[in-house]
Amino acid sequence: MSQVEWDAFQKDGAFAGSGIDLRDGFIHMSTASAVRDTANLYFKAKPDVFLLRVDLSKVPQEHLKWDFVASRGVEFPHLYDVPLPLGAVGEAFGPLRIGADGKFELPAEIP
Repeated sequence: MSQVEWDAFQKDGAFAGSGIDLRDGFIHMSTASAVRDTANLYFKAKPDVFLLRVDLSKVPQEHLKWDFVASRGVEFPHLYDVPLPLGAVGEAFGPLRIGADGKFELPAEIP
């Protein structure tokens, strides 16, 4: 998410999603083990990317689905039909730095 989206999320207390989320009908999330690849695949061109650590136990469970994404060969959590509540965010990291290799440098807390 961008700085503008993060600021609005904190102000509003909920996040309905970015453009791709609104288009696809769910909020895309990633696992800790896949987030590095996700960031570099989909957000590399953005200069102000924020990474949020979400406690999935704090999202409406009936709207949380794990979908297999064949192109990546793994399951990802997706939140359908409801905004992400701010109370589910444990930590925010950002804006992320881009390393000498051109890839995002993730915080040490993210495996």
